[in-house]
Amino acid sequence: MESSRTSIAQAEKTFTGISQIGTLSPFPTEIILLILTGLTYKDLLNCTKVCKFLHDIVNRSLQLRYAAELYAEGFEDVAGMHSDLSVRDRLNLLTRRARAWRTLSWQKRATITLPSSDSLQIANGVLLCKTVEFVPPGPQRRLSLHQLSLVTMSDQLFKDDLEEELVGVYQSFDVSQDLLVLGNVYHRWDDADDDDDDVDLIVSRHRLRLSTLSSNGSSPHPDASHEALLLSFDAPSLETEFSVRIAGPLLGAVLEHAARGPCIVIWNWKTGVMLLNMDSILNSTPLYDFCFLSHHRIVLICCALSDLFLEVWSLDPDLSSLNHSRSLLRLSLPDLGSDTYTSFSMSHGPFQPDATQDIPFVKCSDGRVYTIVAQRSDEWSAPALCIVVHHDAISSLLQSTDSTGFNTTMIPWDEWGPRNTRIFLRDMPPRGNTTNGWVCNERLVGTFSAPSGVGGEDYFSMHSQILDFNVRPYLRRSATTSGTASVHGRGQLIMEPTTIALSVDYGSRIVEVTTSLPYYSIPIKIQDIEQNVGFLMDEQHLLGLKAGRGESRRPRGFDVLTFE
Repeated sequence: MESSRTSIAQAEKTFTGISQIGTLSPFPTEIILLILTGLTYKDLLNCTKVCKFLHDIVNRSLQLRYAAELYAEGFEDVAGMHSDLSVRDRLNLLTRRARAWRTLSWQKRATITLPSSDSLQIANGVLLCKTVEFVPPGPQRRLSLHQLSLVTMSDQLFKDDLEEELVGVYQSFDVSQDLLVLGNVYHRWDDADDDDDDVDLIVSRHRLRLSTLSSNGSSPHPDASHEALLLSFDAPSLETEFSVRIAGPLLGAVLEHAARGPCIVIWNWKTGVMLLNMDSILNSTPLYDFCFLSHHRIVLICCALSDLFLEVWSLDPDLSSLNHSRSLLRLSLPDLGSDTYTSFSMSHGPFQPDATQDIPFVKCSDGRVYTIVAQRSDEWSAPALCIVVHHDAISSLLQSTDSTGFNTTMIPWDEWGPRNTRIFLRDMPPRGNTTNGWVCNERLVGTFSAPSGVGGEDYFSMHSQILDFNVRPYLRRSATTSGTASVHGRGQLIMEPTTIALSVDYGSRIVEVTTSLPYYSIPIKIQDIEQNVGFLMDEQHLLGLKAGRGESRRPRGFDVLTFE
């Protein structure tokens, strides 16, 4: 509010010499500026087309230019008058950071070396890394969990004696809530049958400990009513990569049950109340993974024979009862055959972080994309299929749901998918890095191939690149540069539809899928960077993963590039 008053008070000085041609020119400039400050970016853009007088005001006001850039880049200023930065400084910081990512103009570079990394997660300048070392003389493994600050480049080893616990560990964290979740799976053995020398595994117990990230996991989280969340299975949990996701007070985990398959469990981690415990039997459809849409909604990926779809569910984090949720929307995905693609996962970046004194703006809550990755069962070395959908598309489709009844709105693929999604082929990273760190807000990073026309998926070359699905800045600038695709960067704006032809059902038929979600592609070409296994990123850092030895390709270190 104070910055707005300052801008208005200086209006006469700022707008001296502007055109007086226009029907609104007789009105006081500071009053017009106050009115324009409350408009959206789209409305401001339309105002510039009304007359030269309004055009000059919008383009010469720092306050309006800052509001326009915030909208275009998908940010919101949450610091307000509590920040020491002026409007000019905020505008310069915002545009400088946006330009740095488009041109990959990094400010600092560092190298981190670690033992073979098994699991990685990055968010808000923090990297959580599980490492594996083989201890001679035998094949015994030593597992450690590191917390690395990408700001100070300091490495902290978790202080607990975690060698036994880390055999079945999965972890996640939320910097804005100072929350660290460390999950372990324990097995109870049954050897009561004296006539059978075999030992049967009958029970798995999951324990998710809630600690503070700032204490390096040594202190319980003060907002949690329980030190740990517990869950028991009456069957073993298969040795797969478990995943944990956090959205405000909600904490969700995807766990593998030997008999029921993937199970999705969601708690209110602050109260300790389990809100949802869903498996494929309860849902009557095989579940694979989920993502949070908000603090009140989740999206599941499900598959029944050749019927692959997303399903949006609502839930209330304040309830104290289990499974009091309902399905709102079912979005069909393209036909991928009955048994060609049998492994599916979903990813999204971290939820909105806190603003800092140095950076007063944060990404808007709807500035996210979701990815569905499908891996072939007949060719494990083949690239995975990656389907990208924007949060805005799902939110818009939710407006057509039955908000008062209990019926699920079903939308066929042809009615929503081609215009709201984009399909790529993705070269999969090493084990332990399939869901974390490659999606950040509206950007993806990795090795992708986008089809340029109809053809088999084996004909496309793979390139390391950043895919930016916030195209507002590029559309705005390309409109003033005679339609050129290159916009203050080194990439290309992709607007036209692409079609991919997939061989499914053991080559018995070809499925063609056309998608057209716009995006901006930035090739990753950084001199002398040593990487063979992919990239990770957050809002300010790009990590090149250095290849380890052997066929596992597990990374043994990182090149850290810091963007201003």
